[in-house]
Amino acid sequence: MNIKVKLLFSFLMIIALIFGFVHIYFPSDHYNFERLHVFLFNLCTGGTILLYYTQRRQCMSKTVQLFFMVSLVYALSAFFEVYPLTLAVSVVLWLLVEKIRVQKFTVLPLQFFQNSVTVTEKFHQASLLCLSTGIAMASMVIINNHYTHWVYMEKLNLNTFFLG
Repeated sequence: MNIKVKLLFSFLMIIALIFGFVHIYFPSDHYNFERLHVFLFNLCTGGTILLYYTQRRQCMSKTVQLFFMVSLVYALSAFFEVYPLTLAVSVVLWLLVEKIRVQKFTVLPLQFFQNSVTVTEKFHQASLLCLSTGIAMASMVIINNHYTHWVYMEKLNLNTFFLG
């Protein structure tokens, strides 16, 4: 990873950290800055670094770059509650994660049950599965909480949900 990319991720994580505390000093009824904190930190930075690490290339691939850009759109659209856009880019993000996961591993995570596969590789695949599953489940939370209202649970909201 070159210095420019490291600086980009460092800057984004600092911005995300700041957004995590904005609500304390500047309370707002209209904007949920904690949501922006969660998505910039976990999805945009963490997800991109995970995909970059998975591919093990000198430079970020076009797929990882696209993931990063689309994840920023996701974070901003979720922050501004433009949920149709958030749901649309969720599909793109999920496809990008799964594309990289399948290239590195397989469609079915059978390696979890093989003794010859290291624990490190199993955790690596599990983290990719968690990322794609988290994206899919966050979409279901948006659909439930803002459109269908099938299930009500206090902790079933986008802010706390994607922390996992």
